[in-house]
Amino acid sequence: MSERQTCLMLLWHMHQPFYKDLVEGVYAMPWVRLHAMKDYYGMVAMLKDFPEFHATFNLVPSLVSQLQEYARDEAREQAFDLAFRPANELTSIERERLVELSLQMNVRNLVERFPRLRELYHRINLGNLRESVRFWSDHDLRDLQVLSQLAWFDGIYLSSDETVRSLVRKGHGFSEGDKVLVRRKELEIIKVILEEYRSAAERGQIEISTSAFFHPILPLLCDTQIAAESRPGVRLPAFRYRHPEDAVGQIRAAIRLHEDVFGRRPKGLWPSEGGVSDEVLTLAVREGFKWTATDEGILSRSLQLPFNRRADGTLEEARELYKPYRFNAGGEHISVFFRDHYLSDLIGFVYSNMQPEAAAHDLHQRIRAAARNAGDTPKVIPIILDGENAWEFFPGNGREFLKSFYARVVADPSLKAVTASEALDICGEGSLTHIAPGSWINSNFDVWIGSEEDNRAWELLAGARDFFERDKNREIRRPANREDESPPDNLAVPIKRVGQRAVNYAPTGLIDATIDGRETNYFEWIGSMLYLPDAGSGSMHGVCNYLDALYYGCGRSAVYLRLDFAPAFTRENLSFEVRIAIEGDCNARIHASASEGKIGTIEFWKDD
Repeated sequence: MSERQTCLMLLWHMHQPFYKDLVEGVYAMPWVRLHAMKDYYGMVAMLKDFPEFHATFNLVPSLVSQLQEYARDEAREQAFDLAFRPANELTSIERERLVELSLQMNVRNLVERFPRLRELYHRINLGNLRESVRFWSDHDLRDLQVLSQLAWFDGIYLSSDETVRSLVRKGHGFSEGDKVLVRRKELEIIKVILEEYRSAAERGQIEISTSAFFHPILPLLCDTQIAAESRPGVRLPAFRYRHPEDAVGQIRAAIRLHEDVFGRRPKGLWPSEGGVSDEVLTLAVREGFKWTATDEGILSRSLQLPFNRRADGTLEEARELYKPYRFNAGGEHISVFFRDHYLSDLIGFVYSNMQPEAAAHDLHQRIRAAARNAGDTPKVIPIILDGENAWEFFPGNGREFLKSFYARVVADPSLKAVTASEALDICGEGSLTHIAPGSWINSNFDVWIGSEEDNRAWELLAGARDFFERDKNREIRRPANREDESPPDNLAVPIKRVGQRAVNYAPTGLIDATIDGRETNYFEWIGSMLYLPDAGSGSMHGVCNYLDALYYGCGRSAVYLRLDFAPAFTRENLSFEVRIAIEGDCNARIHASASEGKIGTIEFWKDD
């Protein structure tokens, strides 16, 4: 590399939350599978066409572990099941759910590519799915099942795999056999993803970094009080959460998985959401990491130097930003990259609205201008952003934009695309003895702490964590008092308050109901209060209604409660538990369990 060359350190952050419900063993969301087909494979596979372009990929362990389960065809996921269930076996509720799940995608760039899928989409009234789907034939549903999956396939497969190409050419009138082929191809893509990354790392074209296993915000996990340093005056939870040992456990679990999957120890740690603090960097040093990264706003606050941008987006303090910094901790150190926020966000939020060639040209020229501003010393321009979410909004899944950009960088003798570790071998470093705590979102932690709901979550987490800490060394035994082994009822109260247009009918009189699981006669519940959930708030709005109706009221000697469950819930859940808390002058709790569709135990507590 010549002295006048500029290093471009591009880091694609690949992440998904852990969607699997460990109690039910079911994936709540389909995004790991869908982005696996559309993004995770293609983003690394396309680099084969640009062998001189080096890049860094951050693969979050919670994503990696889920990809492994999908690759083994062991993942249970409702959207996956409905997409390949024989159309003539779907119930009316399942048909509605299939349509909801199938069309959760970008209309312009995914739906509109397939004429038949576009036709089906425009036949849907999202406000009244039941009526929209009522007259759909099995033929319609099969076409939706196949095309809604093909829409997520990576362009490499859509253009080069003959089986997939034949299905695209067919366009409509798909058979159950076609669905079998699509499912096989989905698993085929997912099975090669991690090997594709390992292969690219072994040939030296990419570096793979990691994050804490379940993507927690490490500074807050170490100490929630740190939020007050990043934003003085922030309202903190009533109970302080301070467990740096849990952060260490998350980091070590990430290292173990990385070594198992990729055959080497990671050198880089991307802290979740770019969240850093002195304590987190010190932990990273102790666990052997060589580099980490966060946002330019953190560097600005750490140096107490405002970063000002000119009208063209270039930075007046470019010389300070475009180099890694050495953070010293106990005689050892870790190097920190600070991403160019402006250039990173252009890719994430702006270039999708431009023609691919024009966007690639604009980014290339802005990088050159940024390099000129930083002078003649060796420099590195870090561009760091999500590697999956933006592409749904780009024409052609962003592939033409990336190909054009990669080609321009490779052809430019003044630029050299390098991995993070390669950049450290080339560029000189600054020095930091303190890093301002914060994340890559507004240089603070406001997204995760400070609001009433966030603070309540931290308080409940602290209580649960303290409970397990007290009990972890005790011999497992059944306590005499059930309250010692049963989770507190407040854990069943939703933290997030979602406004719903529910209907409440006031009571009209005393009731005298027979408790036998059925409506014995029309009049026995007629005087009760009636609560009706908003039927319009379905899964498209993030709400699942398990109840059709709730009746409650008073008799001469008892309080009566009746729950009418939604038919779909009772079909899918033969065993479940209902917890009821009655609060007021006289507090009481009721726990009722159902097994195999029948009421089991009912327990009642009255607080003294």
